Amino acid sequence: MYGVLELLSAATATAKAADAVAKVAERYRQRQNVEIETLLTSVRTEAIARINEADFALTEFERALTEKGIDFSKTLATTIRENPSWSPAEWFHLRQLKWRLEGFTKSIGNSIDDIAALARCKDDAKDIAEAEIESFDAARNFGQSINSATSVKDAIALLRDELRKQRTALT
Repeated sequence: MYGVLELLSAATATAKAADAVAKVAERYRQRQNVEIETLLTSVRTEAIARINEADFALTEFERALTEKGIDFSKTLATTIRENPSWSPAEWFHLRQLKWRLEGFTKSIGNSIDDIAALARCKDDAKDIAEAEIESFDAARNFGQSINSATSVKDAIALLRDELRKQRTALT
């Protein structure tokens, strides 16, 4: 059941990467710079696509848990204790979902790097650092809320709500 924690961790990272790109985009949205504005439009479009894919991966995760017979009302710790092993096929599916989420996170992170590189070229990178610091603090708090969720259902709902919030922030 260790795969469940890994997958939730990857989903949390995706949500928080989306938060970081939303914060960066917001800070640079009002700039009178065509290059940055054009890049931000592309980054927002790509990030929204990754968020949508992450949301679908969460749906697949829920389906895998349902097929396993997991009681969504129990805590993560209880669920893991009561379901210590997965079949090779189940484990494979969880790993595939986790790798997809990690890919989404990397894609979103690369977008932030692209914005930072262009901003540095324009000598306008101070807001990148501020947005990343804000996002780091939010990520730590969000990760703690996932870990302390009262049930598996609540943990997934928190993740889905965060993805929706970031999708809205980027539109």
